[in-house]
Amino acid sequence: MVDSIPAGLWEWFKSCKQITRLFFNFSDDQNESTAISPSGDTLLEDYIDGSQRRQYAFEVVRFLPATEEANDPGNVEMIEDVESLVEWVRAKDAAGEFPELPTGCFADGVQTLETSTGYVAMQSEGKAKYMLPFALTYIKE
Repeated sequence: MVDSIPAGLWEWFKSCKQITRLFFNFSDDQNESTAISPSGDTLLEDYIDGSQRRQYAFEVVRFLPATEEANDPGNVEMIEDVESLVEWVRAKDAAGEFPELPTGCFADGVQTLETSTGYVAMQSEGKAKYMLPFALTYIKE
């Protein structure tokens, strides 16, 4: 059993085979480094029995090689990498395979927060930083 939502997300993303360098909240900017960065835990509904429906928002930050060369397929490969990570999360959600949560919390889903697959938050020579917004919806007793 995990002790926190961050620990549950950490263990869940460790099972994603394309993530080979996983960090939490902070990371280096080396190619294929991936960080889980929390952005807020929001109350969605209060229930009469005292339980709550909540949303734990987070972003997956992914560093990948970038190119500014004409006719170079490298940037296509980058977006395919990012899209495959989003698809991994969507497949896990559809299968009901959610992160393990602490006692008294029950996952209800993991969704992308935007219709896009992510966005480039930074680009420098030879690398790009992708931000992928997600949210874990859960019930807290």
